Amino acid sequence: MLVGGLLAFAVGSSAFVLVDNVAVARFGQGVAAAAFSPAAGALVARLTPDSARGRAFGRYGA
Repeated sequence: MLVGGLLAFAVGSSAFVLVDNVAVARFGQGVAAAAFSPAAGALVARLTPDSARGRAFGRYGA
């Protein structure tokens, strides 16, 4: 899901040069971000030691 969401986000970003309506491209980016955001948060939680997890999520959310 993470890789698919990132690829969809990249396609949505590239769509800015192809579409006349910017809202369509932003919608595509939003859908893709909704797909990869939970996976990215889970990856941060999985790879970060307990003692540094709060700081890692603070940086992830900033």
